[in-house]
Amino acid sequence: MAMETTYAQLPIAISTLAAQRSVYLQRLERLKRLRLQHEAELNPRGIRLLDRSVFAAYCACREIGAEQEALRILQSTSSGEATPPPDELFTAES
Repeated sequence: MAMETTYAQLPIAISTLAAQRSVYLQRLERLKRLRLQHEAELNPRGIRLLDRSVFAAYCACREIGAEQEALRILQSTSSGEATPPPDELFTAES
């Protein structure tokens, strides 16, 4: 038996999706900021770990339909420089 969605349930689903989207984008932004702030202090393994974390957060954003916002976060830096696209951040050699 299929359940029907009532109109009373829709605002909850929409607000939940919006909250999830916000959390995922904030996580990506935080990881990117950590990467930029601590790059000089980290050894190659630490940088690799953060790069993989950034990529995983980007993939999560993409899965929930927030790819464009995620790309804007990745392409901006505090210094105004552009960063590589996500596919270049995570490579097999990293």
